Amino acid sequence: MEILRTIARGYILFVCLVGYLLGQIIFGGFSFNATILAIAGITVSVLWCAANKESSSKQRIIFLSAFIALAACACEIYYYYTYLSSPGNDFALGMRVPLYMSLFFILLSSSLQLTRR
Repeated sequence: MEILRTIARGYILFVCLVGYLLGQIIFGGFSFNATILAIAGITVSVLWCAANKESSSKQRIIFLSAFIALAACACEIYYYYTYLSSPGNDFALGMRVPLYMSLFFILLSSSLQLTRR
């Protein structure tokens, strides 16, 4: 289980840094949802390695950050399919779904650790 958390944390950190923050800088566009997602994802991945099982305050921050990141994902998908959708375009969900699944996995893991106390 710890190996899966480490893989998910590394994937979240990579995609949020390279895909969301660096992508906005390179392409010169700004998206509020993508920025919130990137900051919350980086917070999740950095705090997860610093959190131990006795630290419930860090687990709460991880849970809240993962929830905010997933909410930003939902807002981003809603905005795209409401305003920017074109026929045949799938919003690159093949690349984004693993990020969403990793965030959801970290959210569940932190909530389970919070309920065990």
